[in-house]
Amino acid sequence: MISEKEFQKEIELIQKKFENNVLGAINDNEPRKAIRAASSFINFLEAKAKNIKKKYSGQSKDTKATDFVMDKPKTPEFKQKEMKGYKFPTANDNLEVYLLEVSHGHENYIKSKKSTHFYYIVEGQGSFDINGVEKHVSKGQFVEIPPKVEYTYSGKMRILMIMEPPWIEGNDEVTKKNPNV
Repeated sequence: MISEKEFQKEIELIQKKFENNVLGAINDNEPRKAIRAASSFINFLEAKAKNIKKKYSGQSKDTKATDFVMDKPKTPEFKQKEMKGYKFPTANDNLEVYLLEVSHGHENYIKSKKSTHFYYIVEGQGSFDINGVEKHVSKGQFVEIPPKVEYTYSGKMRILMIMEPPWIEGNDEVTKKNPNV
């Protein structure tokens, strides 16, 4: 059974995500951004409801191994010019996991304020430009980008990306366009 304190913590997390993403975009008077944020928030709520049900249903002893194994989502969580990101639901609210299908690269250089990004190259090859230093990467390599580090990536790759903490609106600063994309 869920305690009142645990329940309140879950509600506060949901409220914070809504305020940061959806209301922030509405207050900024950016309708397209608000629609994307609302869609992302709905996906977040669905995943959160599933996780809460698993976490507090008391069925942990009866949980099947298949409950922990999932296929790639059918539709991407986001699309950019040369990339699609498929989000995997996790029971851990402190991280997000994506499979990125990159055909040319990330369209921008970014700098995250709070999130660390972890990238595992599943297949393909390319390069990461990290604080102005280009590093070539290929299948089997791992890249860690801490907060406040400017970076982008280019190439044709499938990448497993983990973000900790999860992405929130306003966390990523776009510093310039990636000329390779």
